Amino acid sequence: QWLNNRARLKKWVPVSGCMFILILGAISYYPAYTGTIDSLFISAKENPDYVKFDSFVEKQPQFFRTLWLPTDSRWGSYSATHPMVTAQTLSVGAWSGLFSYNPHLSSGQNYTSLITSDYSEAAASYSSIKFIIVPETEVLPQDDPIISYGVERSFYVSKLDAIPWLKRINIGFGNLAVYENKSFQPHITALAEGTMLTKLTNPGLNFSLMKLPASLTITAENPTKQAVQIIGATKPFILSFAESFNSGWKLYLRPVAQASSCKPASIYKPPGARVAALT
Repeated sequence: QWLNNRARLKKWVPVSGCMFILILGAISYYPAYTGTIDSLFISAKENPDYVKFDSFVEKQPQFFRTLWLPTDSRWGSYSATHPMVTAQTLSVGAWSGLFSYNPHLSSGQNYTSLITSDYSEAAASYSSIKFIIVPETEVLPQDDPIISYGVERSFYVSKLDAIPWLKRINIGFGNLAVYENKSFQPHITALAEGTMLTKLTNPGLNFSLMKLPASLTITAENPTKQAVQIIGATKPFILSFAESFNSGWKLYLRPVAQASSCKPASIYKPPGARVAALT
């Protein structure tokens, strides 16, 4: 009898051990599953302020960019029609030639100078940047877009509040600081010769007083092809395309009387120049 009991006991030991482990695991996981361990487990829920801003942006069919200062949030979104740039990436990328890093200032102060300098209005406007955003702080340090740059969030907000060509808007965005660029220029625009250089060297020049040499009607035929109808041009002008120059660009002229045919045109970029001429 003793041997029979011992045999049955040996049979139940592994089963009991497995059941014990499963019960212990369930007890340990339950607080995480219910989200009650706030100090160790924080559920990542999308911030509703960003949801409202993303919806606001996506309802606008026009191409434009958003600029995030100092950098973007995990909740920020972008698309081919509304791409995102950050002050951090601009400082080492497209605007690096206009930017001088000051080692005596924090990185956040340096990035802010991209928006507060004399050239900033022209650079942002000709880059088709329509909105500048200061993201919200986050609970977890690894998710916080503010904490690593040496200044408080209020520093960025106070600086942008003082810029005359920016207008703060809040259409239900909560604590998200959103500024509209009042001097915004479309993705493709017509400029009188020397306009861009004049604006960069003369910050007092008012965009609204500039007389455009022609009006444009732009149709995006596909993500890589845009048709531009030029109306009212009486003399040569600059056709500005708010993109970094690429040798793969192709330009075609389509006379109104011959809408079904296109004539190749040339794109000239002088050696060392930062812009290309369309001829």
